[in-house]
Amino acid sequence: MDTFFSQKYCDRCGKELSGGRIMSMFNTDCICMECKKKETELPEYKDAIKADCRL
Repeated sequence: MDTFFSQKYCDRCGKELSGGRIMSMFNTDCICMECKKKETELPEYKDAIKADCRL
């Protein structure tokens, strides 16, 4: 069963997801918006977006 919309805590940092949630570009982690911001600053992020668009 998919828990993306029902889980209460970020898979990465453990904070509550009450402020929003999104799936990581690197895996299927459900992450908070703060972790998403950090993820977008990683050097590999652009490559992850390109790989996702090719699917």
